[in-house]
Amino acid sequence: MPSITVYQCNDDGWLIGTSPAFESPLEPGVYQLPRGGVEDAPPAEPWPAGTHPRWVGGRWILQAPQQGGV
Repeated sequence: MPSITVYQCNDDGWLIGTSPAFESPLEPGVYQLPRGGVEDAPPAEPWPAGTHPRWVGGRWILQAPQQGGV
């Protein structure tokens, strides 16, 4: 079954890793993204000190995690 790699975010939008998204068996070319999955790649590393990628408003930002963040 074909798959693509997506960027996995937690419920607050912080990047936590990657996950596979598998092609729909009913719609070829359409991939079923897992909850929190984003197809757009985050900014390339190295990130500025003290920042981490966060998906906000349909785009990646580099933000300093607050207490309880990532």
